[in-house]
Amino acid sequence: MKKILSILTASILVGSLMVGCSSDTIDTSKDNDTKVKVEKEKEKSTKVDSDNRVLDQETMTFKLDSVKVVKDYDGNDALEINYTFTNKQEDATSALVGVCIDGYQNGKQMEIAMIDRDKFDEQTNLKKGVTQDNCKNYYVLSDDSPVELEVYETTGSAWSKDPAIFKINIKDNTVTRTK
Repeated sequence: MKKILSILTASILVGSLMVGCSSDTIDTSKDNDTKVKVEKEKEKSTKVDSDNRVLDQETMTFKLDSVKVVKDYDGNDALEINYTFTNKQEDATSALVGVCIDGYQNGKQMEIAMIDRDKFDEQTNLKKGVTQDNCKNYYVLSDDSPVELEVYETTGSAWSKDPAIFKINIKDNTVTRTK
């Protein structure tokens, strides 16, 4: 019962934040050759090899650590995004509030997946200069078509910045930073 309540609470928090996490951006893509493998096994994930995995903005730094396909609470395929967050603003904030990661598949914004987890590191408030690793976001996969992640800060001059864009190709197991 306690796990179900914590999952429900986390989903409400994430859902309310995602309402403000959409952006209308034009993709002026440059292929920066950041590639990783996406494993379809829960025990394996692959690290991103290039410095292009880091998005350093005014109020936060985001580093894409790995991605993998896992099963959600209902047994459906879900994409797990594992990242590191550093707070650079004066006020304490969490990764849940300080960074927005929008997932798109087939041109549609992806639903947030419910995963059975005991610990939610991305909810921990951090003072300026403090880093939290092992932050995760989960998105329901509708099929094995490519996923595009748009990542940007959500505080300060938040939405005036261009997002980092990562293209995840589930079929050939690669991740490429395109912007």
